[in-house]
Amino acid sequence: MNLNSLKKFTAWALIGLVALIAVISILSIWNLIEIDGLVRRTIGSFVIIFLSSAVILFIISVFYPENKNNRHNNNNDFTK
Repeated sequence: MNLNSLKKFTAWALIGLVALIAVISILSIWNLIEIDGLVRRTIGSFVIIFLSSAVILFIISVFYPENKNNRHNNNNDFTK
Protein backbone atom coordinates (compact mmCIF):
# COMPACT_ATOMS: atom_id res chain seq x y z
CA MET A 1 0.00 0.00 0.00
CA ASN A 2 1.52 3.30 -1.04
CA LEU A 3 1.08 6.69 0.59
CA ASN A 4 -1.62 7.91 -1.80
CA SER A 5 -3.84 4.89 -1.20
CA LEU A 6 -3.36 5.29 2.56
CA LYS A 7 -4.41 8.94 2.33
CA LYS A 8 -7.46 8.04 0.24
CA PHE A 9 -8.47 5.28 2.65
CA THR A 10 -8.10 7.60 5.63
CA ALA A 11 -10.09 10.32 3.89
CA TRP A 12 -12.96 7.94 3.08
CA ALA A 13 -12.91 6.53 6.62
CA LEU A 14 -13.17 10.04 8.08
CA ILE A 15 -15.98 10.90 5.64
CA GLY A 16 -17.82 7.80 6.79
CA LEU A 17 -17.34 8.76 10.44
CA VAL A 18 -18.65 12.28 9.79
CA ALA A 19 -21.72 10.86 8.05
CA LEU A 20 -22.33 8.45 10.93
CA ILE A 21 -22.01 11.24 13.50
CA ALA A 22 -24.39 13.43 11.48
CA VAL A 23 -27.02 10.68 11.39
CA ILE A 24 -26.67 9.98 15.12
CA SER A 25 -26.86 13.71 15.90
CA ILE A 26 -29.99 14.19 13.81
CA LEU A 27 -31.67 11.18 15.43
CA SER A 28 -30.77 12.54 18.86
CA ILE A 29 -32.05 16.04 18.04
CA TRP A 30 -35.41 14.64 16.96
CA ASN A 31 -35.51 12.45 20.11
CA LEU A 32 -35.65 9.26 18.06
CA ILE A 33 -32.87 7.84 20.20
CA GLU A 34 -32.93 8.40 23.94
CA ILE A 35 -29.38 7.70 24.99
CA ASP A 36 -27.98 10.46 27.21
CA GLY A 37 -24.57 11.73 26.22
CA LEU A 38 -24.34 9.63 23.05
CA VAL A 39 -23.64 12.60 20.79
CA ARG A 40 -21.00 13.99 23.15
CA ARG A 41 -19.23 10.62 23.39
CA THR A 42 -19.48 10.11 19.63
CA ILE A 43 -17.99 13.52 18.86
CA GLY A 44 -15.25 12.94 21.42
CA SER A 45 -14.43 9.61 19.79
CA PHE A 46 -14.41 11.26 16.38
CA VAL A 47 -11.98 13.94 17.57
CA ILE A 48 -9.63 11.29 18.96
CA ILE A 49 -9.77 9.25 15.74
CA PHE A 50 -9.22 12.37 13.62
CA LEU A 51 -6.24 13.58 15.64
CA SER A 52 -4.61 10.16 15.75
CA SER A 53 -5.04 9.69 11.99
CA ALA A 54 -3.57 13.14 11.36
CA VAL A 55 -0.53 12.28 13.50
CA ILE A 56 -0.11 8.92 11.77
CA LEU A 57 -0.32 10.50 8.31
CA PHE A 58 2.17 13.18 9.35
CA ILE A 59 4.63 10.57 10.62
CA ILE A 60 4.27 8.48 7.47
CA SER A 61 4.70 11.50 5.18
CA VAL A 62 7.84 12.58 7.06
CA PHE A 63 9.52 9.19 7.25
CA TYR A 64 8.35 7.92 3.85
CA PRO A 65 8.22 10.96 1.57
CA GLU A 66 6.61 10.53 -1.82
CA ASN A 67 9.00 10.40 -4.75
CA LYS A 68 8.25 13.49 -6.86
CA ASN A 69 9.58 11.92 -10.08
CA ASN A 70 7.38 8.87 -9.59
CA ARG A 71 4.32 11.03 -8.94
CA HIS A 72 5.04 13.07 -12.07
CA ASN A 73 5.31 9.92 -14.18
CA ASN A 74 2.05 8.55 -12.77
CA ASN A 75 0.19 11.72 -13.73
CA ASN A 76 1.31 11.36 -17.34
CA ASP A 77 -0.17 7.86 -17.60
CA PHE A 78 -3.62 9.34 -18.23
CA THR A 79 -2.45 11.28 -21.28
CA LYS A 80 -1.11 8.23 -23.11
